[in-house]
Amino acid sequence: MQPEFTADDLYALVLDNALALKHGERPARDACDRRTAYLLDGIRGGRPARAAAPPPGEKRGKPRPPKV
Repeated sequence: MQPEFTADDLYALVLDNALALKHGERPARDACDRRTAYLLDGIRGGRPARAAAPPPGEKRGKPRPPKV
C-alpha cells in the first residue's frame, strides 16, 4: 500500500463510493470493475491488477431492482 494512504483515507473512499452508488445510477458492471481495479492499483502502488470477469450468466450493465 502507498505509505501516505491512511485508514481514514480508506474509510472516506469506501463511504464516498457507497454513497455514489446508493444515490446515483448504477454503472455497467465492466465499467465498475475497471474503475475499481484502477482505484485499487492506485492504493497498492504496484502493477495493475486485471479486473475479474463476471460470473457465468451475469449480464453486464443490467440495472439492479430497486430496494424496498
